[in-house]
Amino acid sequence: MLRRLNAITIVIIAGCHPLAAQLYLVAGSPTPKYNSEFATVLLRVATEGNVQEIAELNKREEGSEWIAASDDWRKTVALAGTGQVTVVDFGEASISKRCRWPHQPGESLISQWLVESPISGRMFVELLAGDDVTKAYLKGMLLDSAVPCEESFVAVEPRDMKQIKVSGFAGLADAGSNDVVAQLAIDGEGRIGDWFPVGPVYLDYQIPMDLLRAIKQPRGMAIINNDHIFALSVSAPGDPSDDRLLVLRKRDNTWRPLPDFGGIAWRARGFGDFMTIAEARPRGVRLRESAGRAEWAAGDRRTGPNAAARFDSFSYVFPGKLHVYDVETERSYTITTDQGDSEILLIDDRVVYYRVSDRLYSVPIAGTGLGPAQLLATSDLVRDAHWAFRKR
Repeated sequence: MLRRLNAITIVIIAGCHPLAAQLYLVAGSPTPKYNSEFATVLLRVATEGNVQEIAELNKREEGSEWIAASDDWRKTVALAGTGQVTVVDFGEASISKRCRWPHQPGESLISQWLVESPISGRMFVELLAGDDVTKAYLKGMLLDSAVPCEESFVAVEPRDMKQIKVSGFAGLADAGSNDVVAQLAIDGEGRIGDWFPVGPVYLDYQIPMDLLRAIKQPRGMAIINNDHIFALSVSAPGDPSDDRLLVLRKRDNTWRPLPDFGGIAWRARGFGDFMTIAEARPRGVRLRESAGRAEWAAGDRRTGPNAAARFDSFSYVFPGKLHVYDVETERSYTITTDQGDSEILLIDDRVVYYRVSDRLYSVPIAGTGLGPAQLLATSDLVRDAHWAFRKR
């Protein structure tokens, strides 16, 4: 049986920003910590901001396991609780492939990723195991829409995992999805590797040793790996006090630490040359709750969870500050929303698209600052949006 996560909602929005042709959102809350299930629906928001439901993609009782988006591939991949894999193509803004994974009785899902195999091409890969987890194995589904489902499921070699794609943490307070590679080993020369755990694999990156100073037996978590940047959260086992996030700019193969925004380093996302963080801080006497409680949804919806309950039970609070770091120029920008339930969904063509509660905004990056923000849409369905893309 697969782990049951929260379902997703794909929301399609016609672009209102002058730079946008059409803007699409993926909304929902897949998470391994809850068994709640929500509907997956296709929606359209017109230029005047009206939201229209187009179709139901997943029934509420089906739920969802995981979802991730690749801006490089211009695809979103979603795994439903029933084992159904749905691929959304950004160029067509529609489902390009849908196959049901042939899981075997007693088979358990450990983790999943997007991988660009030099042999098989672009795949959705699952790490699977039976009763004996020491005998875990990798299997992939080809994303090429020209390949029929019955020919799409292939064995995956550990060496294929060198080309893993990850985009980071989407959503807030356990109401999103984690697209990362956890528990990476870092050797005495700064080389990064993992067992996956079906065989040793060293990624094609090596950290300068001066960036690892004072960390004994460092371990890493790959948070972002796209065509432009590789970002790795590094800390000592069992000691997160010196957690640091290191970023490789692939264009010139140079490393740098992420600037200190005051937030949690591992809660990062990647969009091309950009990294984003929704600032979070440990809950305590001075910071008792996230900002903007009056606007939080106070109950489960057909397409998403009780936001108030999630924020109240989470160990960190969100003050409502969204940070953007341009790895290419090494400039930083901050959007102050004063709403804990806010996050950046997309950076495309130097325009930032972000959500504040039930409202969707865009703001251009203009040189050393940000331009004026523009309201694109208001809808309860926007509350569950954690991913976005533009159709061109």
